[in-house]
Amino acid sequence: MGVENRGKGLCTEAVLRLIQFASEKLGITRFTALCLARNPASARVMEKAGMKREGYLVKYIFKNGQYEDLLLYGLVLQGRQESVPPLIT
Repeated sequence: MGVENRGKGLCTEAVLRLIQFASEKLGITRFTALCLARNPASARVMEKAGMKREGYLVKYIFKNGQYEDLLLYGLVLQGRQESVPPLIT
């Protein structure tokens, strides 16, 4: 996401639309996402999408010459009837 588009909710809306499509059209009820532990903006996107933090993965990936910790987020919809968080309009 470019600097000029930060803070507009575009990533959150994209995640919500993906969850909505996958749950309504494909019947998917379990969603998982990872982000760098040092990236609070990405963590906020997942939380705004209704995901809960499920884990902290220590030195899980090697990126740009160093090991990075990751945050693990998840969302479980109990069934197709359960709604996803409302979309931003």
